[in-house]
Amino acid sequence: MKLITFTLGLALIAVASLVLQAVPGFLDEITRTGFAQAFNRLIAGAAPLLILVEAVLLHAILALPAKVLRTLFGAPIQKLRYIETPLPVIAFLFWLQIGWFYDAFWPGAVLGFAFAVTMAVYFAALRLLDLEAQRLGTNESVWKHAKGGADFALAKKSIYILRVGVAFFSLMVAGQTIFNGMRESLLYIPLGTAAVFCLVLALGGVAIGYASWRAVNNRLQQAKIVDSTLATTQINTSGITVGHYICDPKAKVYGNSTALVTKLKKEGVDLAVIARETKAIAPITKAGPASISFVQTMQELDHYAADGLRTILYVNDAVKNGHFTRFSQYNHVLVAHGGVLKEAMLPQNFELYDWIVAPNTDVARTWIKNSSAAIGDKIVVAGGSSGAINCQHGRISTEPTVGIFVQPSDFGDDSFGVVDQILAILDCLKVMEDVHVTITYSSEAGAKAASLYRLARVIAAWRADPKLSRRLTENIGNFAFAANSCEIFCTHGTNAYDALIEAQKPLIWLGMGAAPAGYYDLEDPAYTLGRIRVSDPLAATRLSLRGAEIPVYPTLGAFIQNLNTPEAVKGGKND
Repeated sequence: MKLITFTLGLALIAVASLVLQAVPGFLDEITRTGFAQAFNRLIAGAAPLLILVEAVLLHAILALPAKVLRTLFGAPIQKLRYIETPLPVIAFLFWLQIGWFYDAFWPGAVLGFAFAVTMAVYFAALRLLDLEAQRLGTNESVWKHAKGGADFALAKKSIYILRVGVAFFSLMVAGQTIFNGMRESLLYIPLGTAAVFCLVLALGGVAIGYASWRAVNNRLQQAKIVDSTLATTQINTSGITVGHYICDPKAKVYGNSTALVTKLKKEGVDLAVIARETKAIAPITKAGPASISFVQTMQELDHYAADGLRTILYVNDAVKNGHFTRFSQYNHVLVAHGGVLKEAMLPQNFELYDWIVAPNTDVARTWIKNSSAAIGDKIVVAGGSSGAINCQHGRISTEPTVGIFVQPSDFGDDSFGVVDQILAILDCLKVMEDVHVTITYSSEAGAKAASLYRLARVIAAWRADPKLSRRLTENIGNFAFAANSCEIFCTHGTNAYDALIEAQKPLIWLGMGAAPAGYYDLEDPAYTLGRIRVSDPLAATRLSLRGAEIPVYPTLGAFIQNLNTPEAVKGGKND
C-alpha cells in the first residue's frame, strides 16, 4: 500500500508540474495585466522545482537496497515478492515526462528506456545471485568449503554500487535538463550519450554477476570432489557396507526412509545415506544414519560410489533409482512400501533390482504367481511378518485339532449340503476321543443364521455331553483365525486359496462339487480323517501347487548379512 501511495504521489507531482507549465500560457491569453505577468513568472519557476523534487525522490528510492525498500514500504515478501519491480517502469515514465516538458521527447524516451533497462538488470542480477546461492548452497558442507557466499556477497555489493552510481548519473542529467543549463559547458551530457552510458553500465553489472557465478561454480566442482572423497573414505574405513538411496521428490515417502534407518540401527546395521533431494536431508538426519551425502546430479554419483559398500537399499521405485542401479558392483534391494503392496503383479521395470523384499509370504506368493519368472526369482521376505495363515511344519500331532469355518453368507445354494457335510464330520469325530474340534463362525449374526438350525441342535447336544464338550471350542473370527486354530482345516470356500496352499495345512472340502486341487473330498469322513492323520497323501500335491519355497529371513538385517557373505548369489536365490 505504501508503494502505491508513493507512486501516486510521484504521479501527482508530475500532474502538478504539467498544470503549472500550462497555467502561464492560459492566464496570458485571458489577461494582459502586469499582475498576471508576475504571477506567470512565479508559476513558471515553480514547475521545474516540482519536477526536480520528483526526480530527487525517485532516484533516492532507486538507490536504496531491496531490504530497505521492503522496510520502507512495508510490503511483505509473500504479497509482493520483488518489491522493486515497479521502479524501472516509474523511471521510464519520469524520463518521458522530462522529454515532453523540454521538447526532447524521443531523446528522453530513449534515455528513459536505457535507464529503466539498466535498473531492471541490476535488480534482476541481485535476485538471480540470491536464487543461485540458495540452489547451490543446498549442500552446506560443499558450499562452505567453496566459500561461495563470500563471492556472491562481493558481486552483489559491486552491482549495488553500480546501481547507486547510475541513479546519481540519471539525477544529474535530469537536473541539467530541467534547468537547461551548461549547454555550452564541456560537462554537458546529451541525452543520447547518457543512454549509451547507461547501457554500458548495465552490461558491466551483467559481467560482474556472470564472472562471480562462474568462479563459484568452478570452486564448487572442486569442493564436491573433496566432499565425495571424504565421504567415501569414511565409508571405506568405518566398515559400512550398506547404503540407502533416496531420490523421490515427494516428502511423504521420507517417513519410509527414516523408519528403515531406525529399524536397521536397532538391528545393528549402519547405513550410508545418499540423498538426491534437499527435502530429504532434515528428516533423515533425525534418524541418525552413519553418514549422509547430498548428491544433485547423476554425474556426481560416480564420486560417491564407495568401494566399501556392497548393498544399496531403496524404499520406493522412483524414476531416478536407475541412476544408481547402474553400478553393478552392488546388490540393489527394493524394500517394498506403499501402493505396490496392493498390486497383484509387479511391473517389468522391477527387473533392475537384484532383490525385492515383500512384507509377508502372502504378498510374496501373489507377486511370484502373477509376475514374470525373472522378477519372481528376486522376491524374498525379510523383516516382516509371515503369512496371515501360519505355515504348518511336520506331521499331524497325536491329538490334532480339526477346525471348521462357518460363514453362512457364502453358502449360497449349497447351504443344505454344506451343513450336511459339517454334521457328517461332527458325527465321525464323536468317536475320535483324541481329536479336538474348533468351530469358528464368521460373525455373531452368522452363528445365529437360520440356515444353521440343524447345526445348532447338534452343537447343543455336544455341549450337553461332558466328554464331548471338553473337546469342543467355539469362536468368532475371520478366515485366517479359523485356519490358525487347527491342524486340519475344513472349509466350504476357496477364500485365500494361495495362502492356504502356502501354509501347507491339510484341507478338507465341505462345498458341493469337486474339491479344488490340494483339498480332500469328504466322501467318507472317517476314512478321510484317518488317511490325513496317518500319512497326509496330498502333502506332495500341495507342495507342487505352492511352487518354490520363498526365502524368509527373521529380520532385514539378517537378510543383508546373508547378502554380505561370500557364498551369496547376486540377483538370484541361494540354494
